[in-house]
Amino acid sequence: MTRTSLGVSPAGWVPLAVAAAALCYLSWVLAPWVAVGSGLDPVTTYASELAATDQPRSGFFRVGDLVAGLLVAGAAAAVLAGGARRRIGWVALMAFGIATIGDASAPLSCAPSADAACAAREAAFDVPWTHTVHVGTSVAASVAMLIAVVALTPLVTPLVTPMVTSRVRGGWAGGLLLLGALGNVVGTAWTMLEVGRAVVAWPWPPLLGIAQRVQVGSASLWLLALGVLLWQARAVRTRTGISTTEFSATERT
Repeated sequence: MTRTSLGVSPAGWVPLAVAAAALCYLSWVLAPWVAVGSGLDPVTTYASELAATDQPRSGFFRVGDLVAGLLVAGAAAAVLAGGARRRIGWVALMAFGIATIGDASAPLSCAPSADAACAAREAAFDVPWTHTVHVGTSVAASVAMLIAVVALTPLVTPLVTPMVTSRVRGGWAGGLLLLGALGNVVGTAWTMLEVGRAVVAWPWPPLLGIAQRVQVGSASLWLLALGVLLWQARAVRTRTGISTTEFSATERT
């Protein structure tokens, strides 16, 4: 398999899987039409609370996360199996997929951000084991995505990878990748600040839902751009027949 400056030349289905995962991970966007009557305020509640077992049509959102996790984990595993260099980013992306599968398989039992009684039961560990596991997998998914974004963005964006810049007319995808990366970093930091509201009285109104939606929405944008760039890199290899030596030399510079 011919290597590219993306770390490896992906199998044909890998870019499509990554792009499809990005769309599935955006299932929460459809909440106004799917979760009618949920009563969850998107400004102050987690997007994942739409998938809590006591919420209407919560299965729709769990399936979306499950499919996204399976696609991302499978795609990253395929890239790693193909001999990708600088493996930490791809390992982190696979970990994100596995953690997202865990999110979908172990949903919250209720919505603690919107239900004081649920929050009290959560604090007293008087919730099903799946609820507790979900908290852990959500944190793992956030950390893994942040590592993947930081590790892979410099490898795949045309703005910092001269080989791709010179052979792929897809600078817009690189721009979206950078925008998604920036949004994910900012969204993750903002979400942490909002979670810290439990011990710090910030001088602005609670915006946990918006902060977390910036985080996960940016992750979806980043995944979509990654899928496009992987597809473009494969197209370049097919069209130009660039040699392994040429790409490998570029990676070392």
